[in-house]
Amino acid sequence: MENLTKRQEAILKIISGANKPILTSEIENSITKIYDMSRDTIVRDLNALKEAGLISSNNSGPSTTYYLTNTLLTPVDTNIYFSTAQDNRTLINEPNSEFFDKISRTELIANSRLNHKITEYRKKVSDLPLDIHARELERFVIDLAYKSSAIEGNTYSLLETEQLIKNAKRVDGKTEMEAIMILNHKTTFDIIMDNLVSFKQLNLSDILNIHQSLVRGLDIDTGIRKHAVGISGTNYKPLDNQFSLKENLERAITITNQKTNPIEKALVISGLIAYLQPFGDGNKRTARMVANAILLAFSIAPISYRNIDEIEYKKSIILIDEQHDFYYYKNIFTESIEFSLNNYQV
Repeated sequence: MENLTKRQEAILKIISGANKPILTSEIENSITKIYDMSRDTIVRDLNALKEAGLISSNNSGPSTTYYLTNTLLTPVDTNIYFSTAQDNRTLINEPNSEFFDKISRTELIANSRLNHKITEYRKKVSDLPLDIHARELERFVIDLAYKSSAIEGNTYSLLETEQLIKNAKRVDGKTEMEAIMILNHKTTFDIIMDNLVSFKQLNLSDILNIHQSLVRGLDIDTGIRKHAVGISGTNYKPLDNQFSLKENLERAITITNQKTNPIEKALVISGLIAYLQPFGDGNKRTARMVANAILLAFSIAPISYRNIDEIEYKKSIILIDEQHDFYYYKNIFTESIEFSLNNYQV
């Protein structure tokens, strides 16, 4: 199941909110207050959620009860969740090992509904003349460098980013650091394109090299950090021990390499880099570029993030940090891939 219907999301919220196994009749009483639907339709939705591995059941007949089996993909109403003040939100404090175990066991992306679009995309790109392909690559890099930098607070506009990348034209009144951040995205993308085979089987040096390229000249330390960091908008505190950070990042890489779906590989490692915050700065930039490296290695359109609302993107990362929930991030991620499949020929 790639994306749930609003009705199925509502059913999952009812089951999640019960905090214990819940009867079919109780689900029916709650869901019919929201949607006009028959019991047969409810049962079909429950069966679909079971097949997707999101819920399980006990007993049979009228005494059947349902409970969540996959808390990694629990729908969250972000408006309600983030209306609670940061200091009043309850964070999941299970050890990283348990969180990682869940990710290892769980298929976060089943047979993707994007498969047909990916096939069409590969055919389209393979037939593209070299000069057009070069222009498409440049157009994509401009979009990516602009939006990925904007997420980090960079004030260059899209047109200013284009002039910077194509003509090395700086903008008066903007800092040199902003220009360097954008140009580092271009350099890093070129490095990725020259080493695509490496990213089919990820290793630690791949991630370290991408981070180093992205932060070059920005007065940011490279390598696994040795000090604690905080994250704006959340009370979640990442690990602060360098050896534990390296160990957990290596485990995240192992889990990523064990996944067979390239989109799931990119989703998992980008989410976990953002979660672990292994570097002093530049973590989300690194996460985005590593994800793109994997997608490109498997001939899937990389993500420019052009269609993403920066605030919603940051909320999706905070939900991973605070609730160990990939549902919202997964939706943003797969929708962004679909956008790229429709709009680029990289």
